[in-house]
Amino acid sequence: MDHMDVLERRDLKGRFLANKQENTFAVLDHDHTYVTVHESCQSSLDNCAYRQDDDDDDDDDDDDDDDDEDNNEKTDDDCLSHKAKEDFTIEGSILHVKCERCEEINYIPTGKRHGTNIWDVNTKLGAGMLFCGLGETVLNNLFAALNLPYVSSTTFKKRERETGIVFEAVADKTCDDAILEEKRKCEEHENYTASFDGGWQTRGSGRNYASLSGHGSMIGHHSGKVIAYSVRSKKCRSCEHDLNKNDHDCRKNWDKSAKAMESDMAIEMLHGLHSKDLHIKNLIMDNDSTTIARAKSTFDPTIQKIADFNHTKKNFTNKLYELKKSKRYQILGPKAIKHLGKCFAYAVKSNHDASSLKRNLDSIPFHVFGDHSKCEEAWCKFIKDPEGYKPRNLPYGKYLSGEHLLTDLVSIFSVFSNNAEKLCSTGSTQSNENFNRIVAAKNPKTHFYGGSESTCFRVAAAVAQKTLDMIH
Repeated sequence: MDHMDVLERRDLKGRFLANKQENTFAVLDHDHTYVTVHESCQSSLDNCAYRQDDDDDDDDDDDDDDDDEDNNEKTDDDCLSHKAKEDFTIEGSILHVKCERCEEINYIPTGKRHGTNIWDVNTKLGAGMLFCGLGETVLNNLFAALNLPYVSSTTFKKRERETGIVFEAVADKTCDDAILEEKRKCEEHENYTASFDGGWQTRGSGRNYASLSGHGSMIGHHSGKVIAYSVRSKKCRSCEHDLNKNDHDCRKNWDKSAKAMESDMAIEMLHGLHSKDLHIKNLIMDNDSTTIARAKSTFDPTIQKIADFNHTKKNFTNKLYELKKSKRYQILGPKAIKHLGKCFAYAVKSNHDASSLKRNLDSIPFHVFGDHSKCEEAWCKFIKDPEGYKPRNLPYGKYLSGEHLLTDLVSIFSVFSNNAEKLCSTGSTQSNENFNRIVAAKNPKTHFYGGSESTCFRVAAAVAQKTLDMIH
Protein backbone atom coordinates (compact mmCIF):
# COMPACT_ATOMS: atom_id res chain seq x y z
CA MET A 1 0.00 0.00 0.00
CA ASP A 2 1.52 3.32 -1.06
CA HIS A 3 1.34 6.62 0.73
CA MET A 4 -1.65 7.89 -1.30
CA ASP A 5 -3.74 4.83 -0.40
CA VAL A 6 -3.16 5.56 3.29
CA LEU A 7 -4.31 9.14 2.84
CA GLU A 8 -7.44 7.99 1.07
CA ARG A 9 -8.36 5.85 4.07
CA ARG A 10 -8.46 8.82 6.48
CA ASP A 11 -11.55 10.86 7.32
CA LEU A 12 -11.67 14.65 7.64
CA LYS A 13 -10.23 14.48 11.15
CA GLY A 14 -7.27 12.37 10.07
CA ARG A 15 -8.55 9.08 11.50
CA PHE A 16 -8.00 5.84 9.61
CA LEU A 17 -11.01 4.19 7.97
CA ALA A 18 -11.42 0.43 7.85
CA ASN A 19 -13.25 0.50 4.49
CA LYS A 20 -13.72 3.15 1.90
CA GLN A 21 -17.02 4.97 2.45
CA GLU A 22 -19.61 4.80 -0.30
CA ASN A 23 -20.81 8.08 -1.69
CA THR A 24 -23.91 9.16 0.26
CA PHE A 25 -25.66 10.58 -2.77
CA ALA A 26 -25.02 7.38 -4.69
CA VAL A 27 -26.69 5.38 -1.91
CA LEU A 28 -29.75 7.63 -1.96
CA ASP A 29 -29.98 7.41 -5.71
CA HIS A 30 -29.74 3.63 -5.53
CA ASP A 31 -32.46 3.44 -2.86
CA HIS A 32 -34.73 5.96 -4.62
CA THR A 33 -34.34 4.87 -8.21
CA TYR A 34 -37.41 6.72 -9.31
CA VAL A 35 -35.71 10.10 -8.88
CA THR A 36 -33.73 9.50 -12.07
CA VAL A 37 -35.30 11.20 -15.05
CA HIS A 38 -35.99 8.76 -17.85
CA GLU A 39 -37.07 9.44 -21.38
CA SER A 40 -39.91 7.21 -22.44
CA CYS A 41 -39.53 5.04 -25.51
CA GLN A 42 -42.51 4.14 -27.65
CA SER A 43 -40.81 1.16 -29.27
CA SER A 44 -42.27 -2.32 -29.12
CA LEU A 45 -40.97 -5.81 -29.77
CA ASP A 46 -42.09 -5.48 -33.36
CA ASN A 47 -39.22 -3.02 -33.92
CA CYS A 48 -36.57 -5.58 -33.04
CA ALA A 49 -34.33 -6.11 -36.06
CA TYR A 50 -33.72 -9.77 -35.32
CA ARG A 51 -37.44 -10.51 -34.99
CA GLN A 52 -38.05 -8.90 -38.38
CA ASP A 53 -35.33 -11.05 -39.89
CA ASP A 54 -36.99 -14.12 -38.42
CA ASP A 55 -40.29 -13.22 -40.07
CA ASP A 56 -38.53 -12.97 -43.44
CA ASP A 57 -36.83 -16.36 -43.18
CA ASP A 58 -37.77 -18.75 -45.97
CA ASP A 59 -39.63 -21.89 -45.00
CA ASP A 60 -37.80 -23.97 -47.62
CA ASP A 61 -34.35 -23.95 -45.97
CA ASP A 62 -32.29 -27.12 -46.25
CA ASP A 63 -32.82 -29.74 -43.57
CA ASP A 64 -29.08 -29.82 -43.03
CA ASP A 65 -29.20 -26.29 -41.61
CA ASP A 66 -31.99 -26.95 -39.07
CA ASP A 67 -29.57 -27.28 -36.18
CA ASP A 68 -27.92 -23.97 -37.01
CA GLU A 69 -31.28 -22.24 -37.30
CA ASP A 70 -32.36 -23.54 -33.88
CA ASN A 71 -29.23 -22.10 -32.35
CA ASN A 72 -29.73 -18.71 -34.00
CA GLU A 73 -33.53 -18.45 -33.49
CA LYS A 74 -34.59 -15.22 -31.80
CA THR A 75 -37.54 -15.22 -29.35
CA ASP A 76 -39.33 -12.67 -27.22
CA ASP A 77 -37.35 -13.88 -24.22
CA ASP A 78 -34.13 -13.03 -26.03
CA CYS A 79 -35.32 -9.51 -26.71
CA LEU A 80 -36.54 -9.05 -23.12
CA SER A 81 -33.56 -10.66 -21.45
CA HIS A 82 -31.96 -7.37 -20.46
CA LYS A 83 -33.74 -4.50 -18.75
CA ALA A 84 -32.20 -1.17 -19.56
CA LYS A 85 -34.13 1.00 -17.11
CA GLU A 86 -37.56 1.55 -15.62
CA ASP A 87 -39.95 4.50 -15.46
CA PHE A 88 -41.66 4.00 -12.10
CA THR A 89 -44.59 6.06 -10.90
CA ILE A 90 -47.39 5.33 -8.47
CA GLU A 91 -49.73 4.99 -11.44
CA GLY A 92 -47.75 2.08 -12.84
CA SER A 93 -44.35 0.83 -13.90
CA ILE A 94 -43.00 1.06 -17.45
CA LEU A 95 -40.06 -1.17 -18.26
CA HIS A 96 -37.49 -0.16 -20.87
CA VAL A 97 -36.04 -3.44 -22.10
CA LYS A 98 -33.07 -3.66 -24.46
CA CYS A 99 -32.47 -6.62 -26.71
CA GLU A 100 -28.97 -7.98 -26.16
CA ARG A 101 -28.53 -8.69 -29.85
CA CYS A 102 -30.15 -5.81 -31.70
CA GLU A 103 -29.94 -3.32 -28.79
CA GLU A 104 -33.48 -2.13 -29.52
CA ILE A 105 -35.28 -0.53 -26.53
CA ASN A 106 -38.75 -1.99 -25.94
CA TYR A 107 -41.57 -0.24 -24.07
CA ILE A 108 -43.31 -2.68 -21.66
CA PRO A 109 -46.13 -1.49 -19.33
CA THR A 110 -46.60 -3.60 -16.20
CA GLY A 111 -50.23 -2.68 -15.54
CA LYS A 112 -53.55 -2.30 -17.28
CA ARG A 113 -54.84 1.00 -18.57
CA HIS A 114 -58.19 2.30 -19.74
CA GLY A 115 -59.65 5.34 -21.43
CA THR A 116 -57.09 7.85 -22.60
CA ASN A 117 -54.05 6.01 -21.26
CA ILE A 118 -55.27 6.03 -17.61
CA TRP A 119 -53.75 3.46 -15.27
CA ASP A 120 -56.29 1.17 -13.58
CA VAL A 121 -54.33 1.24 -10.33
CA ASN A 122 -54.56 5.02 -10.28
CA THR A 123 -58.35 4.89 -10.60
CA LYS A 124 -58.49 2.33 -7.81
CA LEU A 125 -56.34 4.67 -5.75
CA GLY A 126 -58.87 7.48 -6.23
CA ALA A 127 -61.73 5.23 -5.15
CA GLY A 128 -59.79 4.02 -2.13
CA MET A 129 -58.98 7.55 -0.99
CA LEU A 130 -62.65 8.56 -1.07
CA PHE A 131 -63.85 5.41 0.63
CA CYS A 132 -61.20 5.48 3.37
CA GLY A 133 -61.42 9.22 3.99
CA LEU A 134 -57.86 10.04 2.96
CA GLY A 135 -56.56 13.13 1.24
CA GLU A 136 -53.61 14.15 -0.88
CA THR A 137 -51.37 15.15 2.04
CA VAL A 138 -51.92 12.01 4.10
CA LEU A 139 -51.51 9.76 1.10
CA ASN A 140 -48.28 11.40 -0.06
CA ASN A 141 -46.88 11.16 3.47
CA LEU A 142 -47.60 7.43 3.37
CA PHE A 143 -45.90 7.09 -0.01
CA ALA A 144 -42.89 9.02 1.26
CA ALA A 145 -42.49 6.55 4.13
CA LEU A 146 -42.66 3.68 1.62
CA ASN A 147 -40.14 5.30 -0.77
CA LEU A 148 -42.83 5.67 -3.42
CA PRO A 149 -43.31 8.70 -5.67
CA TYR A 150 -45.91 11.25 -4.72
CA VAL A 151 -49.25 11.80 -6.44
CA SER A 152 -49.65 15.23 -7.94
CA SER A 153 -52.69 17.28 -7.03
CA THR A 154 -53.82 17.29 -10.66
CA THR A 155 -53.71 13.50 -10.93
CA PHE A 156 -55.42 13.11 -7.58
CA LYS A 157 -58.27 15.44 -8.52
CA LYS A 158 -58.83 13.83 -11.92
CA ARG A 159 -59.07 10.33 -10.48
CA GLU A 160 -61.22 11.57 -7.59
CA ARG A 161 -63.71 13.03 -10.05
CA GLU A 162 -63.61 9.90 -12.18
CA THR A 163 -64.57 7.64 -9.27
CA GLY A 164 -66.70 10.17 -7.39
CA ILE A 165 -69.44 10.28 -9.98
CA VAL A 166 -69.60 6.49 -9.78
CA PHE A 167 -70.07 6.69 -6.01
CA GLU A 168 -72.92 9.13 -6.54
CA ALA A 169 -74.55 6.85 -9.11
CA VAL A 170 -74.30 3.90 -6.72
CA ALA A 171 -75.71 5.99 -3.86
CA ASP A 172 -78.71 7.05 -5.96
CA LYS A 173 -79.34 3.45 -7.00
CA THR A 174 -79.19 2.18 -3.41
CA CYS A 175 -81.61 4.90 -2.29
CA ASP A 176 -84.10 3.88 -4.99
CA ASP A 177 -83.80 0.25 -3.91
CA ALA A 178 -84.29 1.25 -0.26
CA ILE A 179 -87.47 3.15 -1.19
CA LEU A 180 -88.90 0.03 -2.81
CA GLU A 181 -87.97 -2.02 0.25
CA GLU A 182 -89.58 0.52 2.57
CA LYS A 183 -92.81 0.39 0.56
CA ARG A 184 -92.78 -3.39 0.65
CA LYS A 185 -92.23 -3.65 4.42
CA CYS A 186 -94.63 -0.90 5.49
CA GLU A 187 -98.08 -2.35 6.25
CA GLU A 188 -99.83 1.03 6.21
CA HIS A 189 -98.94 2.37 2.78
CA GLU A 190 -100.45 5.77 3.53
CA ASN A 191 -98.53 6.25 6.77
CA TYR A 192 -94.81 6.15 5.98
CA THR A 193 -92.32 7.02 8.71
CA ALA A 194 -88.72 8.15 8.35
CA SER A 195 -86.01 9.46 10.67
CA PHE A 196 -84.12 12.62 9.79
CA ASP A 197 -80.96 14.23 11.07
CA GLY A 198 -78.38 16.65 9.74
CA GLY A 199 -74.67 17.05 10.22
CA TRP A 200 -71.93 19.56 9.51
CA GLN A 201 -68.32 19.21 8.43
CA THR A 202 -67.14 21.58 11.18
CA ARG A 203 -67.31 20.86 14.89
CA GLY A 204 -70.06 22.87 16.56
CA SER A 205 -70.88 23.57 20.18
CA GLY A 206 -74.63 23.33 19.69
CA ARG A 207 -74.94 27.11 20.01
CA ASN A 208 -72.77 28.33 17.17
CA TYR A 209 -72.89 26.91 13.64
CA ALA A 210 -70.35 28.29 11.18
CA SER A 211 -69.74 25.33 8.87
CA LEU A 212 -69.32 25.94 5.15
CA SER A 213 -70.95 22.63 4.26
CA GLY A 214 -73.48 20.22 5.69
CA HIS A 215 -75.37 17.04 4.90
CA GLY A 216 -78.67 15.44 5.82
CA SER A 217 -80.15 11.96 5.62
CA MET A 218 -83.55 10.29 5.81
CA ILE A 219 -83.68 6.64 6.82
CA GLY A 220 -86.72 4.43 6.41
CA HIS A 221 -88.31 3.29 9.68
CA HIS A 222 -88.88 -0.29 8.49
CA SER A 223 -85.94 -0.83 6.15
CA GLY A 224 -83.32 0.96 8.25
CA LYS A 225 -81.63 2.16 5.06
CA VAL A 226 -80.96 5.59 3.60
CA ILE A 227 -83.86 6.51 1.34
CA ALA A 228 -82.71 10.09 0.63
CA TYR A 229 -79.74 12.35 1.32
CA SER A 230 -78.69 15.89 0.55
CA VAL A 231 -75.58 18.08 0.71
CA ARG A 232 -75.21 21.84 1.10
CA SER A 233 -72.09 23.87 0.31
CA LYS A 234 -71.39 27.59 0.61
CA LYS A 235 -68.07 27.63 -1.22
CA CYS A 236 -66.66 26.85 -4.67
CA ARG A 237 -62.99 27.54 -5.25
CA SER A 238 -63.30 27.43 -9.03
CA CYS A 239 -65.91 30.19 -8.94
CA GLU A 240 -63.90 32.25 -6.45
CA HIS A 241 -60.70 32.12 -8.50
CA ASP A 242 -62.52 32.28 -11.84
CA LEU A 243 -60.98 28.98 -12.93
CA ASN A 244 -63.01 27.36 -15.70
CA LYS A 245 -66.00 29.22 -14.36
CA ASN A 246 -68.20 28.23 -17.26
CA ASP A 247 -66.98 24.65 -17.46
CA HIS A 248 -66.87 22.94 -14.07
CA ASP A 249 -69.11 20.90 -11.80
CA CYS A 250 -70.07 23.63 -9.34
CA ARG A 251 -71.51 22.31 -6.07
CA LYS A 252 -72.16 25.65 -4.40
CA ASN A 253 -75.87 25.64 -3.55
CA TRP A 254 -76.23 27.64 -0.34
CA ASP A 255 -75.66 31.23 0.76
CA LYS A 256 -77.55 31.42 4.08
CA SER A 257 -76.64 30.39 7.61
CA ALA A 258 -75.30 26.94 8.39
CA LYS A 259 -78.11 26.25 10.85
CA ALA A 260 -80.72 26.84 8.14
CA MET A 261 -79.18 24.08 6.02
CA GLU A 262 -80.88 21.38 8.09
CA SER A 263 -84.47 22.45 7.52
CA ASP A 264 -83.86 23.19 3.83
CA MET A 265 -82.40 19.73 3.23
CA ALA A 266 -85.34 18.12 5.04
CA ILE A 267 -87.88 19.91 2.83
CA GLU A 268 -85.95 18.97 -0.31
CA MET A 269 -85.86 15.30 0.65
CA LEU A 270 -89.55 15.23 1.61
CA HIS A 271 -90.53 16.59 -1.81
CA GLY A 272 -88.10 14.24 -3.54
CA LEU A 273 -89.58 11.19 -1.80
CA HIS A 274 -93.10 12.39 -2.59
CA SER A 275 -92.21 12.49 -6.28
CA LYS A 276 -91.26 8.81 -5.96
CA ASP A 277 -94.64 7.90 -4.40
CA LEU A 278 -93.32 7.80 -0.84
CA HIS A 279 -95.22 10.44 1.12
CA ILE A 280 -93.77 10.79 4.62
CA LYS A 281 -96.46 11.31 7.28
CA ASN A 282 -94.34 10.86 10.42
CA LEU A 283 -90.89 12.38 10.84
CA ILE A 284 -88.62 11.19 13.65
CA MET A 285 -86.21 13.97 14.53
CA ASP A 286 -84.65 15.98 17.33
CA ASN A 287 -86.19 18.95 19.09
CA ASP A 288 -85.61 21.34 16.18
CA SER A 289 -88.89 23.21 15.85
CA THR A 290 -87.83 25.08 12.68
CA THR A 291 -87.71 21.97 10.51
CA ILE A 292 -91.14 20.65 11.44
CA ALA A 293 -92.66 24.13 11.14
CA ARG A 294 -91.31 24.52 7.60
CA ALA A 295 -92.44 21.00 6.72
CA LYS A 296 -96.00 21.80 7.78
CA SER A 297 -96.05 25.10 5.92
CA THR A 298 -94.38 24.05 2.65
CA PHE A 299 -94.92 20.28 2.42
CA ASP A 300 -97.85 18.79 4.35
CA PRO A 301 -99.83 20.48 7.17
CA THR A 302 -100.74 17.07 8.60
CA ILE A 303 -97.19 15.76 8.94
CA GLN A 304 -96.45 14.63 12.49
CA LYS A 305 -93.23 14.94 14.43
CA ILE A 306 -92.05 12.00 16.53
CA ALA A 307 -89.54 13.00 19.17
CA ASP A 308 -86.21 11.23 19.26
CA PHE A 309 -85.77 9.54 22.63
CA ASN A 310 -82.03 10.19 22.95
CA HIS A 311 -82.46 13.90 22.28
CA THR A 312 -85.40 14.03 24.69
CA LYS A 313 -83.41 12.40 27.46
CA LYS A 314 -80.47 14.71 26.77
CA ASN A 315 -82.79 17.70 26.97
CA PHE A 316 -84.06 16.44 30.34
CA THR A 317 -80.58 16.01 31.84
CA ASN A 318 -79.51 19.41 30.48
CA LYS A 319 -82.34 21.02 32.43
CA LEU A 320 -81.07 19.33 35.59
CA TYR A 321 -77.53 20.61 35.02
CA GLU A 322 -78.88 24.11 34.38
CA LEU A 323 -80.83 23.88 37.64
CA LYS A 324 -77.72 22.87 39.56
CA LYS A 325 -75.73 25.72 38.02
CA SER A 326 -78.35 28.40 38.62
CA LYS A 327 -79.46 27.38 42.13
CA ARG A 328 -76.13 25.90 43.25
CA TYR A 329 -77.64 22.72 44.69
CA GLN A 330 -74.63 20.82 45.99
CA ILE A 331 -76.57 17.61 46.48
CA LEU A 332 -77.68 17.62 42.83
CA GLY A 333 -74.39 16.26 41.56
CA PRO A 334 -73.54 14.00 38.60
CA LYS A 335 -74.55 10.86 40.50
CA ALA A 336 -77.99 12.21 41.40
CA ILE A 337 -78.56 13.54 37.87
CA LYS A 338 -77.55 10.19 36.39
CA HIS A 339 -80.05 8.38 38.62
CA LEU A 340 -82.84 10.82 37.77
CA GLY A 341 -82.10 10.36 34.07
CA LYS A 342 -82.24 6.60 34.50
CA CYS A 343 -85.63 6.86 36.24
CA PHE A 344 -86.91 9.14 33.46
CA ALA A 345 -85.75 6.75 30.72
CA TYR A 346 -87.28 3.72 32.45
CA ALA A 347 -90.62 5.48 32.84
CA VAL A 348 -90.75 6.50 29.17
CA LYS A 349 -89.69 3.11 27.82
CA SER A 350 -91.97 1.01 30.05
CA ASN A 351 -95.17 3.06 29.71
CA HIS A 352 -97.04 3.20 26.43
CA ASP A 353 -100.16 4.69 27.96
CA ALA A 354 -100.21 8.49 28.34
CA SER A 355 -102.04 8.51 31.69
CA SER A 356 -99.75 5.96 33.35
CA LEU A 357 -96.65 7.70 31.95
CA LYS A 358 -97.79 11.05 33.32
CA ARG A 359 -98.51 9.51 36.72
CA ASN A 360 -95.10 7.81 36.94
CA LEU A 361 -93.18 10.90 35.82
CA ASP A 362 -94.91 13.04 38.43
CA SER A 363 -94.05 10.54 41.19
CA ILE A 364 -90.28 10.37 40.49
CA PRO A 365 -89.34 13.61 42.36
CA PHE A 366 -91.13 12.39 45.49
CA HIS A 367 -89.57 8.93 45.08
CA VAL A 368 -86.00 10.27 45.32
CA PHE A 369 -87.02 12.35 48.36
CA GLY A 370 -88.29 9.28 50.24
CA ASP A 371 -92.03 9.71 49.65
CA HIS A 372 -93.28 6.49 48.04
CA SER A 373 -96.99 7.11 48.41
CA LYS A 374 -97.33 7.79 44.67
CA CYS A 375 -95.00 5.01 43.51
CA GLU A 376 -96.08 1.79 41.80
CA GLU A 377 -94.95 -1.67 42.78
CA ALA A 378 -93.85 -2.45 39.23
CA TRP A 379 -90.79 -0.20 39.48
CA CYS A 380 -90.39 0.94 43.12
CA LYS A 381 -88.27 -1.47 45.17
CA PHE A 382 -89.25 0.23 48.43
CA ILE A 383 -92.81 -1.09 48.12
CA LYS A 384 -91.49 -4.62 47.60
CA ASP A 385 -89.03 -4.48 50.53
CA PRO A 386 -89.56 -1.43 52.80
CA GLU A 387 -87.07 -2.55 55.45
CA GLY A 388 -84.22 -3.65 53.19
CA TYR A 389 -84.42 -0.91 50.58
CA LYS A 390 -81.72 1.75 50.48
CA PRO A 391 -81.26 4.44 47.79
CA ARG A 392 -77.77 3.23 46.81
CA ASN A 393 -77.80 5.14 43.52
CA LEU A 394 -78.19 8.50 45.27
CA PRO A 395 -75.28 10.44 46.84
CA TYR A 396 -74.05 8.79 50.06
CA GLY A 397 -76.91 6.29 49.82
CA LYS A 398 -79.38 8.83 51.21
CA TYR A 399 -82.53 10.46 49.88
CA LEU A 400 -82.38 13.96 48.46
CA SER A 401 -83.49 16.79 50.73
CA GLY A 402 -84.50 20.42 50.47
CA GLU A 403 -87.92 21.92 49.94
CA HIS A 404 -86.79 24.26 47.16
CA LEU A 405 -85.01 21.46 45.32
CA LEU A 406 -88.15 19.31 45.43
CA THR A 407 -90.24 22.17 44.04
CA ASP A 408 -87.81 22.73 41.18
CA LEU A 409 -87.66 19.02 40.32
CA VAL A 410 -91.45 18.78 40.29
CA SER A 411 -91.53 21.74 37.92
CA ILE A 412 -89.05 20.10 35.51
CA PHE A 413 -90.81 16.73 35.52
CA SER A 414 -94.18 18.38 34.96
CA VAL A 415 -92.90 19.89 31.69
CA PHE A 416 -92.37 16.40 30.30
CA SER A 417 -95.38 14.76 31.96
CA ASN A 418 -97.67 17.30 30.29
CA ASN A 419 -96.39 15.98 26.94
CA ALA A 420 -96.93 12.34 27.89
CA GLU A 421 -98.82 11.59 24.68
CA LYS A 422 -95.82 12.56 22.56
CA LEU A 423 -93.41 10.68 24.81
CA CYS A 424 -95.44 7.48 24.42
CA SER A 425 -94.50 7.29 20.74
CA THR A 426 -90.86 8.31 20.77
CA GLY A 427 -88.62 7.15 17.97
CA SER A 428 -84.89 6.98 17.38
CA THR A 429 -82.46 8.74 15.07
CA GLN A 430 -79.61 6.48 16.14
CA SER A 431 -79.31 5.15 12.61
CA ASN A 432 -78.86 8.71 11.33
CA GLU A 433 -76.22 9.35 13.98
CA ASN A 434 -74.43 6.23 12.80
CA PHE A 435 -74.56 7.56 9.25
CA ASN A 436 -73.09 10.88 10.44
CA ARG A 437 -70.24 8.95 12.01
CA ILE A 438 -69.53 7.21 8.69
CA VAL A 439 -69.52 10.58 6.92
CA ALA A 440 -67.13 11.99 9.53
CA ALA A 441 -64.78 9.06 8.87
CA LYS A 442 -64.75 9.75 5.14
CA ASN A 443 -64.85 13.55 5.46
CA PRO A 444 -62.90 14.36 8.67
CA LYS A 445 -63.97 17.53 10.41
CA THR A 446 -60.32 18.56 10.68
CA HIS A 447 -60.13 18.96 6.89
CA PHE A 448 -62.15 21.05 4.46
CA TYR A 449 -63.30 19.36 1.26
CA GLY A 450 -66.35 21.52 0.55
CA GLY A 451 -64.60 23.79 -1.94
CA SER A 452 -65.07 21.23 -4.72
CA GLU A 453 -67.09 18.10 -5.40
CA SER A 454 -65.11 16.11 -2.83
CA THR A 455 -67.58 16.46 0.06
CA CYS A 456 -70.47 15.32 -2.15
CA PHE A 457 -68.44 12.31 -3.29
CA ARG A 458 -67.55 11.34 0.27
CA VAL A 459 -71.14 11.64 1.50
CA ALA A 460 -72.26 9.49 -1.44
CA ALA A 461 -69.66 6.88 -0.47
CA ALA A 462 -71.08 6.89 3.06
CA VAL A 463 -74.61 6.41 1.69
CA ALA A 464 -73.49 3.43 -0.37
CA GLN A 465 -71.71 1.89 2.61
CA LYS A 466 -74.64 2.43 4.98
CA THR A 467 -77.31 1.18 2.60
CA LEU A 468 -75.40 -1.84 1.34
CA ASP A 469 -74.61 -2.91 4.93
CA MET A 470 -70.90 -2.96 4.21
CA ILE A 471 -68.63 -3.82 7.13
CA HIS A 472 -65.67 -1.44 7.25
